[in-house]
Amino acid sequence: MSVRPRRRLRHRQARCTCGWEGQRRWVVKAAAAIEAWSHAYGVGCAPREPLVVEAADLAAGDR
Repeated sequence: MSVRPRRRLRHRQARCTCGWEGQRRWVVKAAAAIEAWSHAYGVGCAPREPLVVEAADLAAGDR
């Protein structure tokens, strides 16, 4: 599970390896991070380290 930026748009979205996707959150990544932690706690999924993935990391191939 991680919080990732969407391409060309200024919003964040939490995603999980179980297939769950959180609501798109404009600009504020803290809201998406809270939603990701809430999903992990409720379902039992393990959060990724680091939880927030920056666009530069995605371009470098860190997925």
